[in-house]
Amino acid sequence: MKSPFLAVVVCISILGQAPSIHAKEDARSASASLARENTFALGGVGVAGTMSSGEQDLRALLKEANAVQQLQSLLKNASPAGQLYALLGLRLRDRPAYDQALPAFRTRSDEVSTLHGCIMMKEKMDAIVKQIEHGDYDTSLTRDPR
Repeated sequence: MKSPFLAVVVCISILGQAPSIHAKEDARSASASLARENTFALGGVGVAGTMSSGEQDLRALLKEANAVQQLQSLLKNASPAGQLYALLGLRLRDRPAYDQALPAFRTRSDEVSTLHGCIMMKEKMDAIVKQIEHGDYDTSLTRDPR
């Protein structure tokens, strides 16, 4: 963030999304939302530390019996942020499928919007993939949500 004012604006805009940040029960809805997701964010975001809609959708999808098939479809058809959520989901649900998909993502240099707390930034996809590969996000999804 270049200015404190911009950080406040980002936090306020996130809080404005709070009513839409509710867990989706329909797996197709969660999958469709992840396919269009434009920000990769895990853990608490915004001033209130709420769960991002992308994380909520991924959590809902991981509970489905056909989660692996949906995640593999997202790897091919989703936005870059959605693909990162799918890759992370495969890491947790089907390690062989994750290992097979991983090499294609290690060299991706496209930029993805990320959100860490109140800080929104652009990061290269391969850097986020390294974090996924090192297990940096595993605990965010395996612990109980607030």
